[in-house]
Amino acid sequence: MRGCVCNILPPHPNLLPQIQLKSVLSLIYPFGSLISGEKEQEKRNTETYGLDYDNFFRHLFRNFRNGQIMIVVKLGGGHGINYDAFCDDVAKVRSQGGTLVVVHGGSARLNEIATALNRPPRFITSPQGITSRWTDQEAMECFLMTYCGLVNKTLVELLQQRRVNAVGLSGMDGGIWTGPRKDVTQVVENGVRRVLRGNLTGRVDRVNVTLLRTLIEDGYLPVLTPPALSDDQRAINVDGDRAAARTAVEMQAESLLILTNQPGVLRDLSDPQSTLPELLLAADLSQEYDFIQGRMRIKLMAASEALRGGVPRVVIADGRQPNCIERGLAGCGTTIRLQNADGKSPQTP
Repeated sequence: MRGCVCNILPPHPNLLPQIQLKSVLSLIYPFGSLISGEKEQEKRNTETYGLDYDNFFRHLFRNFRNGQIMIVVKLGGGHGINYDAFCDDVAKVRSQGGTLVVVHGGSARLNEIATALNRPPRFITSPQGITSRWTDQEAMECFLMTYCGLVNKTLVELLQQRRVNAVGLSGMDGGIWTGPRKDVTQVVENGVRRVLRGNLTGRVDRVNVTLLRTLIEDGYLPVLTPPALSDDQRAINVDGDRAAARTAVEMQAESLLILTNQPGVLRDLSDPQSTLPELLLAADLSQEYDFIQGRMRIKLMAASEALRGGVPRVVIADGRQPNCIERGLAGCGTTIRLQNADGKSPQTP
């Protein structure tokens, strides 16, 4: 397997006090080899730098804890996500001082359950070519059962088994996520534009930061899931990636990590080795990215919203592998940056 390319942003001034910045940046490629499973390279890394993979992140998260730096992790709901490995990594990160908020999806399980209940999912396509789930009252019932029930409580159970004091909440609970409902939806069906009504969807405009910080300060790990609460107090289906982005902005997170069921952003969907190590986002996501299809376009929209809201770093990474959080924070996947008018990244010196 081809080693991944890892991108590490310059650390905070008090990060890794015993290691010079030059040495930290020189760890980029050794991490790529280590993550690929080459044990001899790992041994050489340790001999060379006196610091192995675990110790690097122990120093990193100790700084996070001392500086109250927040990381929001969005765990995708597609096929192949490794829940056990993810929870192992959450426990590891927490034990090293990492401060996290977890947001999760559940689309694959929802499709299965809705079909089993003879309520097959319906998907609609916007004039912009973005596909989303149609959520009427019947679909919302399946949504609540799957996201707030099965998936959320499965994750809480797995985390509690690892002695992580997780609290599973929907965006409705305590008004964690609130925003407007989009009752009227424009869609394209068979090449014809139509207007549909009765869709229980919307977006997250506000995050109850006080509640989340209270939970974190008291030692709990928030595990959040859609739906959100509309301005007229109704459950609304919101996109989990964009909700996570809004949460990262409001919590002033240092990083947003989006874990999915592919290695990152692929230039060729049929080739998992075509992962882009970095992607510069233009203002108009509808252009220049014809090779990006399906749900990945929504993830890039979420990444753009997080970056424009002040989150320093967004990485889209593989949620099927062990150490997925640590790998993602090391930049193993696709690091997303914003593009200036001159085509350069404003975050690059």
